[in-house]
Amino acid sequence: MILYKKNNIKEKIFLFISFGLFSLATYMTYSRGAWLCYLISVGIIFISKKYRYVPLLELLAIPIAFKPVMSKILTRGYATTSFFMSQSNMARIQAYFTSFVMMIAHPFGIGGGSYGDMYLKYAEKGYLNMPDLMRANLQVADYSLEHAHNLLLQIGVEYGIIVMILFIVIIVNRLSAALKDYEHNRGIFAAIIVFIIISVLTGGEFDHKGVITPTLILWLLFGMTILNSKKDERNTNKLNTKK
Repeated sequence: MILYKKNNIKEKIFLFISFGLFSLATYMTYSRGAWLCYLISVGIIFISKKYRYVPLLELLAIPIAFKPVMSKILTRGYATTSFFMSQSNMARIQAYFTSFVMMIAHPFGIGGGSYGDMYLKYAEKGYLNMPDLMRANLQVADYSLEHAHNLLLQIGVEYGIIVMILFIVIIVNRLSAALKDYEHNRGIFAAIIVFIIISVLTGGEFDHKGVITPTLILWLLFGMTILNSKKDERNTNKLNTKK
């Protein structure tokens, strides 16, 4: 709304204050996923004819800023922290390998809510499937995980590989629908991309503690893409009727 709508002074004040508070809150989370999503979503929002030079500047800046920015994000701002010496990082990487082992052993899934129990059974196999060089240079996490910290792997492990593939197909389909009318779906497209990053890189999908999970919000976004397409169809039909 700040970039693509004419706002009065009160609206501008409200929007800029809201954006500033949101930016500050995102920084204070010290969440790597949130920081990465913030940068990517801002980049996506600028993709338009109105700001056609901004994406070009972004592309030029990526090779220069990628290494220092990603280093800052991955270490949460602590430059002295090695990526491979972080228990949090290694716990997630081990969970990825363990999840693949579980999916191969149970291609049709282990059942919803069973990840934590089965992880204890397959954690050693997952660790041994990691490359030798990686295992030789990492600090092993001294705790187990209740979930995969990756929604796609979580679905694949608990509900099976076929269900995981179908879920990916739905996401790709809705992204394609949003791109067809990008001008009206710019925010939705950015939100779906943010969801994909958050759900693949973090455990935010599961650490909700009773709050509405991002997964429910994702299905609302899918519904909005359908409503927008229906609206466009109605407008087209009205124009054809007038002719």
